[in-house]
Amino acid sequence: MKNLRKLLVSLLCVVILASAGAAASASGISVRLNDTPLVFDQQPVLQNGRVLVPLRVIFESLGASVNYDEQTKTITAVRGSVTVTLQVGSSVLYRNGQHVYLDVPAQVIGGRTLVPTRAVAESFGAVVGYIQSSQTVTIQDVPVTSVVPALREMTVDRTSSVRLSASVFPANATDKTLSYRTDNPGVVAVSGDGTVSAVGAGTATVTMTASNGVEATCVITVVVPVSSVSVQAGRARYKTNETAYYTVTVYPEDATDKSYTIDISGAGGSPAGSGGAVFRSGGTGTITATASNGVSGSGSIEIIDLDEFAAEVVRLVNIERANQGRTALSGGNAMLNSAAMIRAEELITLNSHTRPDGSRWSTVFDEVGLMRVSAAGENIYGGPGNPAAAVEGWMNSSGHRENILKSAYGQLGAGVAMDSSGRLYWVQLFIS
Repeated sequence: MKNLRKLLVSLLCVVILASAGAAASASGISVRLNDTPLVFDQQPVLQNGRVLVPLRVIFESLGASVNYDEQTKTITAVRGSVTVTLQVGSSVLYRNGQHVYLDVPAQVIGGRTLVPTRAVAESFGAVVGYIQSSQTVTIQDVPVTSVVPALREMTVDRTSSVRLSASVFPANATDKTLSYRTDNPGVVAVSGDGTVSAVGAGTATVTMTASNGVEATCVITVVVPVSSVSVQAGRARYKTNETAYYTVTVYPEDATDKSYTIDISGAGGSPAGSGGAVFRSGGTGTITATASNGVSGSGSIEIIDLDEFAAEVVRLVNIERANQGRTALSGGNAMLNSAAMIRAEELITLNSHTRPDGSRWSTVFDEVGLMRVSAAGENIYGGPGNPAAAVEGWMNSSGHRENILKSAYGQLGAGVAMDSSGRLYWVQLFIS
């Protein structure tokens, strides 16, 4: 019995000494973050070779916001783009949803919730070490040394937004969070995630700053793109070899680059100085203006070949005469055609059978050298836009119809003139 008592006393002493030794080891542990000692209201605890510390001190010292859900015993800490979640008693920690297995779970000791130092610090990118001789846990942030934007300059239009992208070095930097600011909010606005929204035309510099103050910049130019281009001719029709003028309007008015190129096509057209074009043949002339961003607009002009129109009048008249059994009129008399052209030009000034100088229309024959004209007639018309309309109008008028179908006439001179508004004037001169 005496020997049994001695054995029990010896075992009790061993347990007490072991407990005292464990407590001394725990109370002697210190934690330093970036060479600064952390102060805890509950001393760190060493368990299974892992050091546990009060959760709020370690998280907040690492720059994380921390929340503890008492009901579910869940700890959530957020720093920048990293979210760490762990639950008291669980051997799994979640970093941005990815699980990390723990050697020692978070637990409540002495009325405080303690978390494993290494797992927590490394989840936020810190480097953790342990100095055995001094029982010191060391936590070191890996500082950002440089920020390299994907683009140092970019151009965006006023209606767009773009998210900036940058690489943070070194790759294992503890806190790779960037903040953003603009030096010209009237040009661009920038949100917390680096999304740049254009506000107005101009240039702004957006600065990207790491948590330790390392910076990089991106220069952003906001342009107002051309949305439409209008080409307006001076009038709807021009005659061949006459300079056709046009104006180009670029929208919106505050477009950054309102420059454009001009293409002249159709009717044998070519440029004729700034804002002008000349077309060599009848038909439709087209003027196309194209802005630097590819937006274009076109304007079309009717190009009249007055000689062709005059020849068409002769052809249509002879069709009408053939329908009535009359012989065809000759349109090849150059002097007669010249006289008709003179009279057509005079109609622009005075739309009458009386010439602007007050003389009779027939005096034009003497002017061009046509002598001994025994029988002659004149049809005039102001307004029709093409030969068919002109001939139809004359055929619907009894006096003009009589001239067209008169058997005594053997020759026809036709003339067409255009005034400054594009209105056409038509003349037929008949002689025997």
